[in-house]
Amino acid sequence: MEILIKGAQLILSLSILVVLHEMGHFLPARWFKTRVEKFYLFFDPWFSLFKKKVGDTEYGIGWLPLGGYVKISGMVDESMDKEQMSKPAEPWEFRSKPAGFRTMILICVGSCLYTILSKEAAIGSTDRIASNIVTGIGFIGAGVIFKEGISVNGLTTAALIWITAALGMAIGYHNYPVAIVVSGMVVIALFVLEPVQRFINNLHRVKDYKIRTEQLGNNFQIELEEFFRSHDLSFRCMKALKENNDAVYLYRISSPDRNYDLVNQFLLKHKDVKSFDV
Repeated sequence: MEILIKGAQLILSLSILVVLHEMGHFLPARWFKTRVEKFYLFFDPWFSLFKKKVGDTEYGIGWLPLGGYVKISGMVDESMDKEQMSKPAEPWEFRSKPAGFRTMILICVGSCLYTILSKEAAIGSTDRIASNIVTGIGFIGAGVIFKEGISVNGLTTAALIWITAALGMAIGYHNYPVAIVVSGMVVIALFVLEPVQRFINNLHRVKDYKIRTEQLGNNFQIELEEFFRSHDLSFRCMKALKENNDAVYLYRISSPDRNYDLVNQFLLKHKDVKSFDV
């Protein structure tokens, strides 16, 4: 009887810890209007002991008491849903949420605090904690980079997270002049140079086209590339593959903005083109 009581106490304690931990994922996701698909106490391989869907979230209890999980839409390390991740990001998905202003503040303050602690509390090597900040920030940065088709999004956000952590470390080491100068450079890069970036994009914008046609191996690809050359469009065929009974071509095109209307009109009018996405 005593063993059963201790076992029940262990399960209850573990349940409380798991729920509190997973609430740390669940509540921020809800606050930032990100859809939570599943909230599970304990793991549920093959089957679950209990599950109930409320709104967009399925709440459940698994049978394997080794932890729990929250599945957040668009969070690749949680869902590993390749089919979902191959689709364009939706507004309610994690991957469509850029790191916000408060997030950057927390990263900077956290890096500063860890740096101060590594100086004042570390025994032996004073840079042990600080050096691991870089590793931790790498994981955060990787979480905001997503591949959609043949495009990669979130690189600027990841770079901003990285430089914000570096600023926090500089402040923690009392290197204020460097922190001020680098902060100014970041502001210039993000805001002052934005019109320059838009001007460059208008002169030379890169777009990815996914073109679906009747069948693979016909004259469409030859005709399409001849069209690109005749209008001085820089292009590269990234992939040509067969999906069901259709041929799918992935092209990366580099050209001034005004030329893309010509490309769109060509594809809309071509008899072999079923559909295309940009």
